[in-house]
Formats: sequence, structure tokens, C-alpha cells
Amino acid sequence: MLCLYGNGMKQEMPFRPSKYCRIKKYFFILFTAVILLYPYINILQKVKRKDEHKWDAEIYSVSHVLREYTDETSHNELPSPIVFEGYHAHLMFYTEILEIKKNINISFKEIKDVQSGDTILLSQEYIMDEQEKLYVCEVLET
Repeated sequence: MLCLYGNGMKQEMPFRPSKYCRIKKYFFILFTAVILLYPYINILQKVKRKDEHKWDAEIYSVSHVLREYTDETSHNELPSPIVFEGYHAHLMFYTEILEIKKNINISFKEIKDVQSGDTILLSQEYIMDEQEKLYVCEVLET
């Protein structure tokens, strides 16, 4: 398409896509965005949860107690050694915070190192059962 302007020079009009082409382009962009975002949204829904599963309560209950001490919401005395069998990175996080913030050094003990008269912090039920077989145990806080 040619246009004639006042100075007598001919210039071409820029190409204008039709309304159908623009709708097709926006639909393609939307479709591509949905395809690319769907896996991320699906993964986020699987990972995100607001409540604990019943099988996680035993593992993470000690870290909840330690978090209360770091947040200064608990005024009870914290038993020093923690008995936890397995990988305990979630506990080390809070023990390091307590050491930095409040200068409280919390150690970890093995099951075999627990002696009569020790006050320990534990959450694994089978460890408690083993301790009850060997010693007279008293649960101070649940």
C-alpha cells in the first residue's frame, strides 16, 4: 500500500497485522506460559503444606521445642543432651542458634551413652521404649 504525502514523496505504510493475527499471537503466548508454569505450580502444591503428617510429628517435635527456646516463648529449663538417632540437621540448626543467641551449648548423645540420672530431650518412641527397659523413666513435658 502506498501513500502520497504533501511533499510529493511516496512512502510505504507499515504492515498492520489483522485482529485475527493479534488474537492468535496472544493465545500462543498464553498457551506457552501455561505449559511452562504448570510443572512449577504442580511441584509447589506438592511441597507446600500447612500441617505436619502424623509420621513427621515424632521426628520434628524436638525441633519445635528448640524453636520455642530460640523465640523466647518457653521459660522452662532446657535439658542439655539430645538423644536422636539418625540424621539431625534440623536439630543442629536450632542448637547453633541457641548457642549464638543465648550462649546455651546443647550436646547430642548416643543411646548407649545415657546414664542413670540424666535428663535428656528425645522424641523417638522406640528410644523411649529402650530407655524404659533399662531405667525408670519420667516424662517431664510432652
